[in-house]
Amino acid sequence: MCEPLEEDEMAELLTRYGNIQAEFEHRGGYDLESRAQIILTGLGIGPDDYHHPVETFSGGWKMRIALAKILSINPDVLLLDEPTNHLDVESIIWLEAWLSGSFNGALLMTSHDREFMNRVVNRIVEVANRTITTYSGNYDFYLREREIRREQLLASHRRQQEMLSKEEDFIARFAARASHASQVQSRIKKIDKIERIEIPAEQRNIKFEFAEPPRSGDDVVKLDGLGVTLHNNLNESLVYLSECFPDFDSFSRDTICN
Repeated sequence: MCEPLEEDEMAELLTRYGNIQAEFEHRGGYDLESRAQIILTGLGIGPDDYHHPVETFSGGWKMRIALAKILSINPDVLLLDEPTNHLDVESIIWLEAWLSGSFNGALLMTSHDREFMNRVVNRIVEVANRTITTYSGNYDFYLREREIRREQLLASHRRQQEMLSKEEDFIARFAARASHASQVQSRIKKIDKIERIEIPAEQRNIKFEFAEPPRSGDDVVKLDGLGVTLHNNLNESLVYLSECFPDFDSFSRDTICN
């Protein structure tokens, strides 16, 4: 048995234990397992798979497990990159509800799923033309507001160009006259100080459609001489085409597999 601690050491140990226990409770440690099970189920991983090794799952399911791991810790800030890529419709609907209702932190994500963004986000950040622009709303609001701002920018650009044209005409007309020298210099300084409004390149939408394919016919595929044999273990089978392996019985299993 270990030596008993001094009274001061015991008090310090109990204080540390109390702080750690409080932090554990604050972070939801006592309901971590049940919370993880709810999240796994929501992402399509049922109770029968809870205790399976992660290595036994395919790549897409591993991505779901990784997402569930992040959601389970309920972070203050959640960064997601295309979160719906490996999810089916039911899982996407569940994730939308969880992010909108159960998650209390900040969410920053990139996504090409417009409907998902419309139902989850309330702020869009656009990075384009060497500037960052923020829109307070979902994706549909962003599209409408971006178009409104572009129209306003075009109008401002048009007014600025008209003003600059008048000033430049005045400068060109009176530049050689000594009586207007001070006015010409004043207007030159004025237009030099003006910050030019730049019109960003207009985004292009690509539209295409696939031509309607001809009818394939009633028979999708035909197989001749197809055979099945069980080898060694009844749980393993080899499917082969007899025309490729006419003397199948004389072949060993390893020969065919190799």
